[in-house]
Amino acid sequence: MPRYEYQCDSCEEEYIISHSYRETVTGCIRENCDGKISKIMSKVSIRKNKKQNGKVGSVVNRSIEDFKEDLQREKETLRKERK
Repeated sequence: MPRYEYQCDSCEEEYIISHSYRETVTGCIRENCDGKISKIMSKVSIRKNKKQNGKVGSVVNRSIEDFKEDLQREKETLRKERK
C-alpha cells in the first residue's frame, strides 16, 4: 500500500499513513485533537548503487583500524586531562 504524509491543521503533528488511494483520511489521529488533516508533499528519495572499492572484508578491516586510531587518540586526551 502507498504511504501518504499528513499534517494536522490544529496540532500541526505530521503522520505517515499507509492506505489505499481510494481511501480518505480526514481527522487527526491524536486522542485529544479534533483537527482536520491534509496531505503534505512527500520528500522523494532516490537510491543509487555505488561500486564498492575493495572487498567487504577490506572495508571492515579499514573501519576497525580507523576505530583503533580514534580510540588511541581519546585515551591520550584523557591521560593528558588527568595530569
